[in-house]
Amino acid sequence: MADVIAAAVLDFDSAEGRTLHALGRDTLSLREVSDVLAEYPSFAVATFVPEATFDEAALDSIEREYYRRIGVLYTSYFKRRLTFETARAQVLLGRPAPATGKDYLRLLLDYCLESGYLGAPLPSIEDVLAGNDFGSVPR
Repeated sequence: MADVIAAAVLDFDSAEGRTLHALGRDTLSLREVSDVLAEYPSFAVATFVPEATFDEAALDSIEREYYRRIGVLYTSYFKRRLTFETARAQVLLGRPAPATGKDYLRLLLDYCLESGYLGAPLPSIEDVLAGNDFGSVPR
């Protein structure tokens, strides 16, 4: 995204009045994002119910009312795989949008966790072993 902003500033005449979608070329569904998050024990992940087995009547009264007032507004959004036209940004940059997808999401999450951006960093294997005294006990 920073590259697109910089390119737009440096070549404002080409960018002026245009919509530039500054994102990677691979899209992820909400389910795919959730599947990647589920690989990390420190994240709480929502339970997905397949549309074919969802039954509004099976919800308790509070959940059903919430679904009717709010949830129903978003169900089509959760099923979609959003894509954006990136050709203008690619022309301005002079190169294709970068690869993204599940592997890129994992890379971002790993960095965020290791740096402490998402809270306290996860302990290292050495820290876990030292805390459990596994490192000093012969097995």
